[in-house]
This record gives sequence, structure tokens and C-alpha cells, in this order.
Amino acid sequence: MKESRKRLTRREFLRSAAVLTTAVVATACTTPTPQVITQREEVPIEVTRVVEVAGEKVVEVEQIIVTATAPPPAPKEKAADVLGTFPRSETFIARILTGRVGTPDNFNWWVG
Repeated sequence: MKESRKRLTRREFLRSAAVLTTAVVATACTTPTPQVITQREEVPIEVTRVVEVAGEKVVEVEQIIVTATAPPPAPKEKAADVLGTFPRSETFIARILTGRVGTPDNFNWWVG
């Protein structure tokens, strides 16, 4: 028996490539919703009290469980509008073995 194979035409290939490209672009463009993560931690603490009862000093020890929540992260600092006064955390320093670059916008190493 002869097996019949359906060949993929150029038009079908281009159509499927367009659909795949559209799906990838649509997925990349979506912005995830920000989630606030709070971490709660229960910590046992011993409380010691000295109480005077009928003229005698009595020491009471009690264990209390305290629930602590971490504070939200601090917002990032904005970069200054003036050129040359950027915060250290947002500055990229690259080490170049040949010294200073005469044309920093030219990324071709072989051009003099």
C-alpha cells in the first residue's frame, strides 16, 4: 500500500510562522501584576516579671508568641536629571584594557 503524505506548502508555513510570531510578541508584551509578598514569622518571647505578693517578691516567667511582618521594600531612588550625577547603584563601570575610548558610540574593536 502506498502511504500518502501531505506536504507543507509555503503558504501554510508562512501562516503558522505568523501566528507563532504574534503569540510570542503578545506574550512578551503582557505586564505581570505586582504581588505584595509579606513574610510573617512567629517568635516565642519569654517575659519575666517581678511581682510583690504579701510582702514577698515573686518572679513570674511567661512565654508569649509574637507575630512579626517584614516591612515592604523601600522604593528605588530616581536617577538625577543632570548628566554625571547618577547614583552608584545605577552606574555601570566597564574595565577597558586599552585605556580611554576615543569614540564610545563605535562598538567595532577593529576600527582605529
